Amino acid sequence: MREKISTLDCPGIRIGERRCGNTTRQIDFAIQELFNGKIVFVRDHYGSNKEQNGHIMRRLIDRLLNDHNYTSKGLESDFIIDKDNFTIELK
Repeated sequence: MREKISTLDCPGIRIGERRCGNTTRQIDFAIQELFNGKIVFVRDHYGSNKEQNGHIMRRLIDRLLNDHNYTSKGLESDFIIDKDNFTIELK
């Protein structure tokens, strides 16, 4: 069974603070942990509600598409993405 990790486990984030690079750090951390084979639970650092978690999940997916050269089809074939529960993992 794969290890599960939350984006809230990211070192250096400031829980409850905005506009200080937390989301970028969380996304970088999530991508690193994804490629290390972990299941990532996407949780916002500023009160994890559905809208905030969805925002980070969309930014994470955008980063995979833009910076890591995945296509939409590649995401579907290489990852299991659960947008309702805000989890992502490699297949």
